[in-house]
Amino acid sequence: MVARVEDVSERTLDDVAAWGANIIRLQICPVKYATDNNRNIWEALPVYLIRIDERLKWAKARGLKVVLDLHEPPVNGYTNPGFPAFWNKSQILDDFLRFWTAVANKFKDPAYNDLIYGYDIYNEPAAWVQGTDHVPHKWRAMAPEIVKAIRAIDRDVWIIYEPGPWNGPDNYRNLQPLADKRVMYSLHFYLPGGFTHQGVNMATKAEAIASLGVEYPGKVKGKQWDRAALERELEVVDDFQRRYNVPIFVGEFSVVRWAPIPSSARWLTDVVSLFEERKWTWCYHAFREWDGWSLEHPEGRHTFRYKGDAAASPAKTETERAKVIRAALRKNAQK
Repeated sequence: MVARVEDVSERTLDDVAAWGANIIRLQICPVKYATDNNRNIWEALPVYLIRIDERLKWAKARGLKVVLDLHEPPVNGYTNPGFPAFWNKSQILDDFLRFWTAVANKFKDPAYNDLIYGYDIYNEPAAWVQGTDHVPHKWRAMAPEIVKAIRAIDRDVWIIYEPGPWNGPDNYRNLQPLADKRVMYSLHFYLPGGFTHQGVNMATKAEAIASLGVEYPGKVKGKQWDRAALERELEVVDDFQRRYNVPIFVGEFSVVRWAPIPSSARWLTDVVSLFEERKWTWCYHAFREWDGWSLEHPEGRHTFRYKGDAAASPAKTETERAKVIRAALRKNAQK
């Protein structure tokens, strides 16, 4: 996984390919782009699509396929999409349809068939009520309409569907697949969160520091976590895949770089092996985006930085986490 369209350079894609990757998940943020250019989304969209097309051509030149990941709602002046007020707006579905219709029209030429891996129609749909998260009550009704709009233009492109909040395994319990046969079902894997996200999104720096030092394998909130525990968490996705015979796409997984080094390398080794055993396509989160997830920045507890702290400089030697992901990506050359 890489950064937003406007933040991805040819050099980044050179290095992605050199690492052995054969696919990138590209963050599409049309409102952010429009706002940065003092436009509304629909005024800015034609030029933004040209920017996306440019990155697609860069990727093609390097033998990379691209997932177009809609990473924010395509809605002018949206409130936080985690809150019900967002999902209750009457124009939400129309705006999603308008956006994906424009994308499908732009890239419907068969020349894109072997380049675009899929349209990831919305990243991590979630709603929060009184501190809990759940599937937005309109999302699962909206998704078939979005698929239908794309299919009216392009019958072949794969569509990637994220069923619920944070896109974790629990979203696959009792999930009904979409009617369309060319849909991949996406999984994001960050379990246990107390390990992968230690020091992240804490209200205060003191709370963040207090959350550091969690190890893997080990206990997190009283539960023992190891490879077998991770595999058990995937059983619900395994059951869904067996029942409906559909492809699974792991769009994100990661552990923050200031986790204990041996633990983070072990966790990455375990989860990659679990994905590979299932022959699931996967994208590491993230390459040259936020440095907290970076494989190229110093790692270990002493490297922790809270929001507002000075940014880190890249590591002078290869990190242990990078070694794990590089080794996994090298297998692409053997396939």
